[in-house]
Amino acid sequence: MSSRSFLLFLLLTVLALVNCQGTNNDNMGSDIIGKVPVPDEVKSHDPALDDALGKLVVKVALDGQVNVKTEKPFTQTTLDTRFYSWKVCVRLPILNVTCVEPYLSVNDLTMGVRLTSDGQVLLQKSSPGTAECVNDAKLLGLVTLTPALLPFKPLLDRVIRLTGLLPAQVMSACVKLQQFQVTKTNFSGCVVFDANIMCWRGKCVYKTTKPLGCFNLPFSQQGGKLVVKAGALKKRRNLGHLNIQNNLLHRAPHTHTNTNTNKKVRSHRKKRVLRRR
Repeated sequence: MSSRSFLLFLLLTVLALVNCQGTNNDNMGSDIIGKVPVPDEVKSHDPALDDALGKLVVKVALDGQVNVKTEKPFTQTTLDTRFYSWKVCVRLPILNVTCVEPYLSVNDLTMGVRLTSDGQVLLQKSSPGTAECVNDAKLLGLVTLTPALLPFKPLLDRVIRLTGLLPAQVMSACVKLQQFQVTKTNFSGCVVFDANIMCWRGKCVYKTTKPLGCFNLPFSQQGGKLVVKAGALKKRRNLGHLNIQNNLLHRAPHTHTNTNTNKKVRSHRKKRVLRRR
């Protein structure tokens, strides 16, 4: 290579490096996520928004409805013409009755999962990965429909305009699926519900990572169709909150015994009266 060609090559290399550096500097302000924590970035661009979010999180977190006592999950197994499913539901602060329902397609044994809050479907995913999360639009819809979260809506809109999305560390709801699998004879796995509900600078209106239990649903296949024994369904329906009904049934013989005892007492008294006569 001649000295003239080498100098030209060197000049082009220097110009390329200068261009690259200038481009990176231009993008640092807009590409917020992953470089600077969201609250710090918001504070640098909009201190009033940062302050308002911090104060509102503390205010709502101290409100009585956030401190609702979490109930134990209840479960139910169902089979219809489309799905064989295991549903687990729990009453949570802010989100109220939240249900996660892993399901198996009756036709082709495709696995899926559904997440609902007070009957509203937040997530439904066929062939899910190990973790599936509610999208931004559904999360904002949840904020709008939840009285305790509604004051956050205009502030979240400002965060989205600034960052380009609803940051997961601020608001998220995810289903984590562990050992989620289907074989020729059963459908099984474990479910964890993970949520950040309005978190800002280490404080949250509500935050949880809650294991909701494991399931193992047996089945067989006959003529290309999924078949489930009725006894297995009945056994699983007797879980959770349905145990209340079972306890009442278990107490029935005791009540019957008391009735018989009363009859014996009345009969004995009648005999004593006859003897006196």
